[in-house]
Amino acid sequence: DVWIFQIAQNLTLANGAIITLSGGARANNIFWQVAGEVTLGTTASMKGNILCQTQIALSNGATLSGRALAQTAVTLIGNAVTLPAEKLVFEVQPGNTIAGETITPAVTVKIVDANNNLMTGDSGNVTLAIAANPGGGSLSGTTTVAASGGVATFNNLSINKTGTGYTLGASSPGLSGATSNASNINAGVLHHFAIGSISTSPTAGSSFSVTITAQDVNNNTVPGFTGTVGFTTNAGTISPTASNAFTNGQLTQNVTVTQAGTGKTITVTKSGGSENGTSNLLTINPGEAAKVLVETAADGSGTVVQTQTIVLGSSITVYAITRDANNNFVGNAAADSWVFINVTGGVIAGDLVQSGDKKSAVFTGNAPGTAEIKATSGTLAAINSGTITVSGLQPPSNFIVSDVPDDQGNSLKLTWTVSSSETNGMVSYYRIYRSLISTLSDSVKSINQFTDINDVTAWEQHATVLVDSVAAGTTEYTDTAVGLSGVPYSYWIQAVSAGGNSAKIAAEKPTAVKEQNALPSSFRLGEASPNPFNPSTTIEYSLPRNARVLLRVYNISGQKVATLVEGTVSAGNHFVVWYAKGMPSGVYFYALRAEGGYSETKKVMLLK
Repeated sequence: DVWIFQIAQNLTLANGAIITLSGGARANNIFWQVAGEVTLGTTASMKGNILCQTQIALSNGATLSGRALAQTAVTLIGNAVTLPAEKLVFEVQPGNTIAGETITPAVTVKIVDANNNLMTGDSGNVTLAIAANPGGGSLSGTTTVAASGGVATFNNLSINKTGTGYTLGASSPGLSGATSNASNINAGVLHHFAIGSISTSPTAGSSFSVTITAQDVNNNTVPGFTGTVGFTTNAGTISPTASNAFTNGQLTQNVTVTQAGTGKTITVTKSGGSENGTSNLLTINPGEAAKVLVETAADGSGTVVQTQTIVLGSSITVYAITRDANNNFVGNAAADSWVFINVTGGVIAGDLVQSGDKKSAVFTGNAPGTAEIKATSGTLAAINSGTITVSGLQPPSNFIVSDVPDDQGNSLKLTWTVSSSETNGMVSYYRIYRSLISTLSDSVKSINQFTDINDVTAWEQHATVLVDSVAAGTTEYTDTAVGLSGVPYSYWIQAVSAGGNSAKIAAEKPTAVKEQNALPSSFRLGEASPNPFNPSTTIEYSLPRNARVLLRVYNISGQKVATLVEGTVSAGNHFVVWYAKGMPSGVYFYALRAEGGYSETKKVMLLK
């Protein structure tokens, strides 16, 4: 800025008076324009340029920092007149420095007059900035400093980018600026690596180029690095795993990764060091389809269908999945064909039904047997499923009935061992049947018949459901409502799958007779159970002593249709089963006769 003071008359500065400059004002920018005379008193101190239309007189000891211009005369009596500050001059030039480090020695700038004399009394602010900027760097540190004794010292300057021929410019209000000599900013030590952006999406199994730069902490290339790096990736495996040597801090090299997907990166680490760098996020595309596999999920998230066992009647769905040579998912393909191979047992081609788009198929286990599933697609290599076994549900084993000690003859305990069907998760629950059978007639010749799983009719005719939905994992059950002493009870356990399939087995000790209580006190004919019935019912009778007895069944017309007991029977409670196979529905009478004159008749109804 320039200050001009216009005075219409005289300007007199009293003895000892001092003109002080502040706020960046300098003597060479101040003008005193006076119409009359200018008088500076003894030891007065004036600053600025005096323009006088008459005369200027400086008394003894007065000083002037500036210029005195008069139309008539300038009188000096023992005075000092000095030139004002004019310009800036670099005293200590910036030297070559490492990027980001402090420039040493400290840069200094002097404030001088037109004759390069140091203005020791000047304390104005001096500001430095980059003049020539070959590396696009920025100047850090304290860039504006107040001069001391006419010299501004900059102790903490630094430039962050490398370049050759940097210069600094110095400026201060009212003064001519200055430009430093050129200096160089060099790279620092290796701090990390930068991998150039990979814009295209590479293909798994195919090579692509990466460019790597060794950089210092300020991201400047470190040309002195000529070492190597190691490659790692989250995209499967990468090759090579070690790079070629860098040249002038840079390297361009082809690499190959194996795993497709999004969010993949490549990381490089200095060989023998810890400095590293990571690429931008990459999308790696799968390669060309090389094989077709029978898998568990349409989106490729599953696996090849493993060797397994399925329950008779259940189904599994499989998918034709194509993958590249590195096993990356390519797609859910429409198979040319779906077939069974290595078939055994009752598995037939019709058990495998392909979907309308041929991308999947459903295998239903309609009969026990084994097979592998194969999907084909052009010339692609076909990878079959594991062996799938269709298994009939297996019943538990070691099914045994035993007495419950000290239970007064009212309970029987059933125990069993779970089968492989249950350990494979096929059993949903157990169902237990119970029958009261003392004698068997017609087609039921032996209790051992009930171990024949196919002889369901015999069980359904003689047994009732004792308990349903016994939880899988259970290995015992107690029948607490036996209630009939001396009666042979038979049991049958059925393993039931979630799909309703079942497997059956009778107790290995099928006949369990409870201990008899005290002998009955009289002859008695009990009620038939069940009543009505179809096709068999159990009749109880009691004898207080050994006796000859006759137990017969008659139709409504009084005709004998069956003799159940005839002969000598020991004292006690007894049971007999009437198996009315072939008999018509209707009312029947059963009569008991015992020596000694006892006779009793009761009614029973057969409903078919």
